[in-house]
Amino acid sequence: MTKAATIYGSKTQSDALRPGPLRPANIIRNKFPTYKNGSNGIVIKLADGPEIPPLKEIVAKETADLLDRRQRLSVRELAMKFEKGLSTATLLSNEVEILTVQLSKREAELVQQKEEVTKLAKSLKQASEDAKRIVEEERANAHTEIETAKGAVQRVQQAVQEHEKMSQNTGKQKQVWDKF
Repeated sequence: MTKAATIYGSKTQSDALRPGPLRPANIIRNKFPTYKNGSNGIVIKLADGPEIPPLKEIVAKETADLLDRRQRLSVRELAMKFEKGLSTATLLSNEVEILTVQLSKREAELVQQKEEVTKLAKSLKQASEDAKRIVEEERANAHTEIETAKGAVQRVQQAVQEHEKMSQNTGKQKQVWDKF
């Protein structure tokens, strides 16, 4: 904002125009007041043009401008934070959607596995029941065969006993016939 002066430390025009608390009023106006001799020896001050507001008003205006800039800056910061948060929320939303899809797939796989396990359990239960039934049938058949075999053995034993009795009787009869 300030330019370096090359002539013996004199200030540039932009430096002289800048208002500040340590500057005299004449420097702020950039020219000396103009007076004119009027009639009857009265000195009249001519108008300078637009008047420069008092220093308090300038300070108040600058303070208001700085506060406004600060507020705009904080609004910008809030907007940037909002944008950053929005992008983070978008990323999280996408990640949640991906995880939801993965969870749905896993749930579908688990349901399918559950159905397969249920079918397998039913098959195993049916096979177990069939095996029990077959074992019971075979046991009943074995008991029947055992009973049949016992009956056959008893008949054979009776037949053998009868044969022995008959042989003994025939042997006695032979002896009896031989004696005759």
